[in-house]
Amino acid sequence: MFRLAFTAACLVLMAIAHNSIALASQNVEPVAEIKYFGVCDGSAALRIDDQTVLMANDENNILLSYDIWGGHPVASFDLADILHGLNEKDGRDRELDIEAVTELNKELFWIASNGRNKSGKKRPNRLSFFATSKPDRNLKNLKLVKDRVNLTERLSSFSGLSDLLTKEVLKTPPKEGGLNIEAMTTTPEGKLILGFRSPLDGEDGMEGNATLVTLANIDDQWQVESNALINLKDRGVRDMIRIDGGYLLIAGDVDSGGKFALYTLDMQLKPTKLKSLGKGELNPEALLALNDQLLVLSDDGSVKRKSDQDDDKKKCKTLLGKNVDQASDNSEVYFRGTVFTR
Repeated sequence: MFRLAFTAACLVLMAIAHNSIALASQNVEPVAEIKYFGVCDGSAALRIDDQTVLMANDENNILLSYDIWGGHPVASFDLADILHGLNEKDGRDRELDIEAVTELNKELFWIASNGRNKSGKKRPNRLSFFATSKPDRNLKNLKLVKDRVNLTERLSSFSGLSDLLTKEVLKTPPKEGGLNIEAMTTTPEGKLILGFRSPLDGEDGMEGNATLVTLANIDDQWQVESNALINLKDRGVRDMIRIDGGYLLIAGDVDSGGKFALYTLDMQLKPTKLKSLGKGELNPEALLALNDQLLVLSDDGSVKRKSDQDDDKKKCKTLLGKNVDQASDNSEVYFRGTVFTR
């Protein structure tokens, strides 16, 4: 099965060009499935050359590079080697929970969820926004460019966000309407746009419009410039990229599961629904633009699969085990990428 998917994906990906998708077509169809082994999700992804994608996941703080058509990791890099204080005690976990990455001026900007953990506990490592150099596929030359900063105070103190990001919301678990940033991309002017999975602007943060926030670099500090609300039918932003003529994003529920959809945004951030991605087949987590294709990465942490040792189905995260600082050799530990053509 993997060889068939690998062959189909290679045929689809032979003519790759960066972010050249146009906004006009409404015909989006899946054409291939790719498997990326070693972890259960690719929560943030970026192509660093025509053949290589760099990925972060929310299982650990290890970056992995892959051939874009899948397989086992080409190389790995532990962010604890460059981020100050990452290994200091942080409750019961020290994960960053990286959710998005984007490239600007040959630097890679990374952002974590910036919220509490699933129990509503403080986890300082999740309050992270930082920049690295753009590495080659072997990740040997990855360096820290700008150390971690916490954006939550700048966000919550901005006048357009103060009613949304209240003290209570900032204490709430992400899947219950607390702060959860899952998308980040650039504007043509060199600014950054953040996309909130939650809270939505309804009373409980679980329904209503989604929020986009534009950051501008002022005196080498990223400051909130503006915010905008977009109607995604009671869904938040799961990932967002800039493409020809606008932006492309994945919309999904604040909590687990639900129905997902692809939307385009014009330069004025007006959304147009492109395609429903269904319910249960994929758990879309990240988005990449190819030539006239899209690559949607799925969070498969809760997908049950048989292990190599027995026939009992277990969640992918369970199969990965506790030793998450190195990629698992278990053949059922992988996440999927689905190629859509237009």
